[in-house]
Amino acid sequence: MATPSNSEKLVSSKSEKSLPSLPSLYQNQMSPSGEGEENNFGQIFAIIQRRVLLITSVAFAVAATMTLQAIRKPIVYQSGFQLLVEPVKGSNKLAGLTNSYGGKVTETSLDYETQIQILKSPQLINKIIENEISPQYPELSYGSIVGRLSIFRQGETKILNIRYQDSNPERVKFVLDQLAIGYLRYSLQEQQTNLRQGLLFVDEQLPELINRVDTLQARLERFRQQYNFINPQTQAEKLSSQAESLSAEKFATQKQLVEVQTRYSILQQDEGAIAVLNSSANYQQLIGQIRQIETLIALESTRYRSNSAPIQNLLNQRQNLMPLLSQEAQQVLGSQVAAVTNDLLLLQVRLNAISQAEAQVNIQLEQMPTLDRQYTDLQRDLTIATNSLNRFLEKRESLQIEGAQTEVPWQILSPPARPGAPADNLINQIITGILGGLAAGVAVAFILERLDNVYYSDEDVKDKTKLPILGIIPHNKKLKAWQQLSLEQQIQNNELNGENGGITEASIPFVLGHNFLPFMEAFRTLCTNIGFLSSDTPIKSFVISSPSQSDGKSTLAVHLAQAAAAMGNRVLLVDANLRLPQVHDQFNLANEFGLSNLINTDVDPDEVIQTVPLWDNLFVLTAGQIPPDPTKLLSSNRMRSLMSLFCSNYDWVIYDTPPCTDVVDSKILAPHTDGLLMVVRLKKTDKNLLNQALESLKLSRHNVLGLVVNSAKPQHNLSGYYAASPQKEAWTKADLEPGTETHTPKTRSNR
Repeated sequence: MATPSNSEKLVSSKSEKSLPSLPSLYQNQMSPSGEGEENNFGQIFAIIQRRVLLITSVAFAVAATMTLQAIRKPIVYQSGFQLLVEPVKGSNKLAGLTNSYGGKVTETSLDYETQIQILKSPQLINKIIENEISPQYPELSYGSIVGRLSIFRQGETKILNIRYQDSNPERVKFVLDQLAIGYLRYSLQEQQTNLRQGLLFVDEQLPELINRVDTLQARLERFRQQYNFINPQTQAEKLSSQAESLSAEKFATQKQLVEVQTRYSILQQDEGAIAVLNSSANYQQLIGQIRQIETLIALESTRYRSNSAPIQNLLNQRQNLMPLLSQEAQQVLGSQVAAVTNDLLLLQVRLNAISQAEAQVNIQLEQMPTLDRQYTDLQRDLTIATNSLNRFLEKRESLQIEGAQTEVPWQILSPPARPGAPADNLINQIITGILGGLAAGVAVAFILERLDNVYYSDEDVKDKTKLPILGIIPHNKKLKAWQQLSLEQQIQNNELNGENGGITEASIPFVLGHNFLPFMEAFRTLCTNIGFLSSDTPIKSFVISSPSQSDGKSTLAVHLAQAAAAMGNRVLLVDANLRLPQVHDQFNLANEFGLSNLINTDVDPDEVIQTVPLWDNLFVLTAGQIPPDPTKLLSSNRMRSLMSLFCSNYDWVIYDTPPCTDVVDSKILAPHTDGLLMVVRLKKTDKNLLNQALESLKLSRHNVLGLVVNSAKPQHNLSGYYAASPQKEAWTKADLEPGTETHTPKTRSNR
C-alpha cells in the first residue's frame, strides 16, 4: 500500500472557501407547477398509510359507539304533512298594479323563518293543545310536542314540511291532524286580524300627517309672500348683483362730483353767488322737485330696469325741470355759473340717493343667511312630513293588497298519514358511524402528523429546507449483519484461495446479497453527486455532521468512504468525533493512537493512519484517546496543518464530527474544508434541531454542500441486474450464515 511521503511539507490551510455552484440536476429538483397537486396527494396518501392503524382504531371506536347508541335507542315513528302557505296565483293577479302615486305595487313575500317560529310558538301550540289534543292525550304538553316537532321550508318553494315523531304511531297521526287544523284556522283568522290592526293604525295616523303637511305648506307660502321671493338663493344672487351695480354707480357719481367741484372752484369768483342762488325761492323750489325725482329714481332703480316706463317717466320729469332750473340760474348768476352750480347740486342729490339705496340693499343681504336657514328648515320639515305621509299611504295600499292575497287560505298538500316504519334506520346509523369514524380518524391522524416534529420523506425535507438533496440512503435492517457476514465470508474465501485482494465492485452483491444493491447504489450516487457539485475545483474534503445523535452520520461516513474507494479514489476517513468516536468500531480497528495523539505529538501521520483489510484505497484515522478539551485540539494550528496535508495527499478526505447543534466541532473544521454535508434521518431527526443547525451555519457563513437523507424507504430493486450472473448459484444462503461450512464455488476460481 502506498502512503504519503514524510518529506512533503505542510501547506497552510484555506481561509475562505468559495460557494460551489450547484449542478443543473439540483437546479431542476423543484417539481414543475403541474406536479404540485400530485405531490400533495402523495403526501396525504403517505400520512394515511403511516397512520392507518390509528385511523382504523378511531373509526372502529366511533362506529361501535354510534351503532351501540342506535341499538339502545327506543323505536321512534315519524310522519308529517305539507302546507302551502302562500297562494301560487296571487302574484299573477296583482301583477302590473300601480298605486295612487304612480309606483308599481311590489309583490309581498313571506318571511319563512319568522313564520316557522310563529307556528312553533307557545301562543299558537298551547291553543291547539287546549282545544283539540288535551281531551284525548292529556299527558302531552307544549314542551313534549315542540321537542319532537320540526318545521322547515322545502327548498325555495312556498311549501312548509311539518314533521312529528313519537313512540306511539297513533299519537303521531292524531297530533299531526290537530296541528293541520289549527294552522289552517290560524291562516284564516289570525292573519286577517293582524292586517286589520295594521290598517286601523295607519288610518289613525293619516289625519295627523295630512294636517302637518298642510300646516307646513301654509307656513312656507306666508314666508315667501312676506319676503317677496320664491327661493332665498335666487334672491341673494339678485341682491348681490344690485349691490354691485349701485356700488359702481356710486363710484361714477363721486368721480363726476369731484370734477364738477373742481370746475365750480375755478368758475367761482364771487363767494356770495351761492348765497344768492340759495336765497331764490323759485330756484330752491325747482331744486326740491328735482331732489324728490332723483330719490324716486334711485329707489325705483332697485326694482325696475333703467329702460322701464317708471324710470323713464321720472327721467322725463327731471328733464322737464332742468330748463326751468337753468333759466332761473342764468337769471340769478348767469348761464355758466348757474350750470356748474346746478350740476354740483344734482350730483350731490344723486350721490345721497344712491347711498340710501345701497344701504337698503346691504341690509337685505345681511338678512339673507337667516332667511335662507328658515326657508331650509321649513322645506326640510315639509319633505319629511310628505315622505312620511307617502309611506303611510303606500303601506295602507300594501296592507289592502296583502289582505286580498291572504283571503285565499293555506292549503294542505299532503295530509298526515299513520307512520308505518321507525323514523331511524339502523343500517343508516351504522353507515353514518363508519363514515364519521373514518373522518374522525383521518382528522386525528393529520393532527398528530402536524404535532409530530420529524421528517417522513425526502420530499418533505426538500420542501422545508430548500436545500439540495445529494443522496437518499435506503433503510436496511440487516446492515450490521451483512457487514459482519461480508467480512467473515471474504476472509474465509481469501484463506481458501490464497487471495490477498480486497472486495471488488463485482463481488459485493454476491457477498452481501442482492438486496444490498439499493444500499450500495445509493452511496455510489452520493459520491457522483458530490463530484458534480463543482466543475472548476473538485470537492476533496468535507465534514459530515447531523443535527442530533443517532442520525447515522458515522455509518454514512463509513459507507461513503467505502463507495468512494471502490470507485478508485484514495480516501482518508478521519474520525474527528473526539467525544464519542465510532469509526474504529465500524471497521473493527484499534483506537489506541489516533487524531488526538497526532495533534498533541509530532508523530508521523503515516504511523497513525490505518489501512482497512480487504478495501483498497481506503485509509482511516481513528479518533484516538479522548482528550479533556476536544475543541481546543480541533481549533489548533496543528490541526489545520494536518488538514492541509491530508487534502494534498488524498483524493477524498472525509471528517466524521459530532452533531453540530450540541458542540461546535463541525463548525470549527468546516471552514477549512470544501463544505459540510448534513445528514437527516427520517423518522428520527427533529425539525427544530435541523432548522437551528442550518440557521447557525447560515449566520456563520459556512458552506453547506447539501443534505443526505438517511433511512429512506427503498424505492428500487437492482437485483435483476445480477439475476443472470453465472455466480448467482454459487453464492448460496449457507455462504452468508455463520456457523455453516464454507466451500469455494467453481466459478470463484476464475476471479
